Amino acid sequence: MTQEVTRSLYYQEMIRMNDREYTDFVLNKVSSKTLDEPIIASSLGLAGEVGEIADLVKKYTFHNHKLAVEEVMEELGDLFFYMTLMMNTLETTLDEIIEMNVQKLNERYPEGFESIRSMNRG
Repeated sequence: MTQEVTRSLYYQEMIRMNDREYTDFVLNKVSSKTLDEPIIASSLGLAGEVGEIADLVKKYTFHNHKLAVEEVMEELGDLFFYMTLMMNTLETTLDEIIEMNVQKLNERYPEGFESIRSMNRG
């Protein structure tokens, strides 16, 4: 089986997971030391993955590389992994995070994005 077919089957299996199943998957993939300090581990993991995305964008923007879309997507998956670890630690859900974010942004930009509102956030 080729790597591409294996990856496709893997993604199909992941798509069928619900939130709880994915959280259990994440918790099964981290070390016991990570589980001892999950806030630190998830925070550092998020920072590291954002750094990897930034590096890919830097190479695209300044080094004339082709944008590595698949690599960016893989890093986004890693971000979600660490987000899930942090959400589990905080005993919250993706739905709650989305709801809070929508409320915050609707209050900040009730008519849609406006530069002036961005500059005067306080």
